[in-house]
Amino acid sequence: MVGTDYLVVATNMLSMITPVILTADGSTPAAGNGWVRFLHASPDAPAVDIAVADGGPVLFPNVTFQQFSEHAPVAAGTYDLEARIAGTFGQAMPGFASDDLIPSGMMKRILYFTENGNYRSNIGILNGTGSSMTINWRRYTADGMMVDEASAELPAWGNVQLNRVFNAEAPVEGGYIDVWTETDGASFAAYGSVLDNDTSDPTTVLPQ
Repeated sequence: MVGTDYLVVATNMLSMITPVILTADGSTPAAGNGWVRFLHASPDAPAVDIAVADGGPVLFPNVTFQQFSEHAPVAAGTYDLEARIAGTFGQAMPGFASDDLIPSGMMKRILYFTENGNYRSNIGILNGTGSSMTINWRRYTADGMMVDEASAELPAWGNVQLNRVFNAEAPVEGGYIDVWTETDGASFAAYGSVLDNDTSDPTTVLPQ
């Protein structure tokens, strides 16, 4: 279209590249303002709030993968921005078919565990079979340092939830946990849950 600026952004993993097209009509913001917009282009990141750092206001709330904001007028100046896990929009748990379960011998990673004054994090693990199994996990801080390794026994169709899994290491931002089982024939589901400390609303993080 004549007079329109286009920006095409390649998003998603290499084997599933998807273009996202952003447009602007060439107009300008009011005097003393700048225009800012945000595109979420990380396929393995949860919904985020983009906010002014150090407790500042949220500019773009609850932006999910491949979503983008409209232009927002912001007073001219220099700002430090941060991405916060969008933890105040409720929790959605998908249904798990048998083919979606994690089989024995396969390790999966759950990201974005956060433990600080604003957020806390839990992990849930569910046995997807009619036989008992041993579930194993390793906890890591964001810099890749392993905190510990542990395991738990799950009865048939049983589950375990571990609350505030990085409480002893707080403050932690961006920790992660590897989960797996070596029990023959076993399979399981797992998820992380990052909760807003003010509202206790959770955001679900599925394993990668």
